Amino acid sequence: MEGPAFSTRAESNLYRSWGADVINMTCIPESKLAREAEITYAIVCMATDYDAWRESEESVTVAEVMKTMKVNAANAKALLLAVLPDIEQAVYNDPEMALTKPEAGSMQYAFQQAPDKQSSSGRSTLSFIFSNYF
Repeated sequence: MEGPAFSTRAESNLYRSWGADVINMTCIPESKLAREAEITYAIVCMATDYDAWRESEESVTVAEVMKTMKVNAANAKALLLAVLPDIEQAVYNDPEMALTKPEAGSMQYAFQQAPDKQSSSGRSTLSFIFSNYF
């Protein structure tokens, strides 16, 4: 879901009825835009709270979430410091690395106007990002 926001109990129960175990509100629209732009994108998700379905628990507060986020930020920093050197090494030493392959060419589907409807000035304006497709 798009956030930040707390789910209502009805929303929470709807997600559970769909079989959802985790609700993430940190990667839309960024992940979709990155995919369109052929940018490899990965996220680290860390839980902050239980959703509203737990009737036996107190309602979630912003203060509780912020306290948990502070701990999560330290954990995320430690994780990144541990893995970034290996990712950097792999990217610079293997340009055909699997991390970058799925996005290559995906931008061709981001621009859907028929070629005969495209103006030369419009193509020129977009050429910096669609250079391989015009």
